Parts: sequence; C-alpha cells; structure tokens
Amino acid sequence: MTGAESLKVFGYGSLLWNPGFDYEQKTFARLDGHHRAFCRLSVRHRGTPEKPGMVVGLKPGGSCQGICYTVSGRNRASVLKYLDEREGAGYRRELVRLEALQAAADSSEKNPAVVGDSNAQSPVMIQAYTYLPEEDHPTYAPDLGEDETVALIAHGVGNSGRARDYLKELVEHLHRLGIDEPEFERMWSRIQEIPARATP
Repeated sequence: MTGAESLKVFGYGSLLWNPGFDYEQKTFARLDGHHRAFCRLSVRHRGTPEKPGMVVGLKPGGSCQGICYTVSGRNRASVLKYLDEREGAGYRRELVRLEALQAAADSSEKNPAVVGDSNAQSPVMIQAYTYLPEEDHPTYAPDLGEDETVALIAHGVGNSGRARDYLKELVEHLHRLGIDEPEFERMWSRIQEIPARATP
C-alpha cells in the first residue's frame, strides 16, 4: 500500500500512554462535542464478565483534549485492524474533526507533540478516527454514581491488568499533558485507600 493515505487516530484513554503502533508524529488536539468519562464497563482488558472494571469513553457534550497520532499510509490497514480488535465490541470507529492545540508540557515523551502554527489566523483542523461507545451496548454505563464507579475500578482485573492501574496511568498522563480533570484525581485518591484485588 505504498500510495495509501496516512491515518490519523485520536487517543483519549489508554492510547495516551500505550498506542501499541508506530506513528510518524503526534499532535495535541481537542475534540469538541464530547468529553472523557468513565462510562464503559470493561469485561476483557480491565475486568471480566463476572467482575467488570471500568474504562473511559466519550460522552456527548463538552470537549476532550488528547493526542492525535499520524500513521504512515503503508501501515494504515494494519493499524485500523489492530485498533478495531483492541477496542472490541461496544465501541464504534468514527471520523471526527479535531482542533490542533499548542503543545502541553510532557517532559517524559521522547517525541514531543507536534502542533499547528500557533500564529495562524484560523484554527488548524484535523480529520481523525476515534472510538465512541455504542450507546445500546450492554457495557455502556453512563449513569453510574462515583461510589459504584470507584468500586468497579478498585477491584477490576482483566487481560491488560488492573483497572486501578489504568486510572493511575490516565491521571499521570493527563497531568503530564497539562489536562485538568479533577474528578479522576479525586477517584484515584479514593481508590488508593481500597485494598487491591490480587492479579489472577
């Protein structure tokens, strides 16, 4: 696929720290119309059907800052196949419109975020794929209270590890990117006081 068009993917959850694919550049960007929230029961990566964990998805309203990855055209098909399998049932791949933002501080990154010209007269817009929760899927749980959400995250363990470690990574990487989401920090503080379930 030498002449294939490059692929752009917007990451807002675990893709922030573990994309799992090679990319050519990354852009700090904002998606308007959706916000990041713990609204998906995880029955594979961070939990099981018997003891689900929780992971973030995008809920309607507000905005969400994250990273847009640019993938070489020759890897387009393989990366889409990988991401479709990784996200699995309960998410749908959708083309969205992002605005490129000024780079946020992230000293841990080997490849700093690449952004549009901050002196441009108009915003730099990007077309990218992201994964939205299927609202009619049984794992979609947008209305759980914080207490129940915290309990699920505290004890969920799946193929990719503990849900509490997922939240820890999320909080740390949002902080490194300069993204302020205090509810996640509050949840992490609460979870640290709950004994962890042993990894299977």
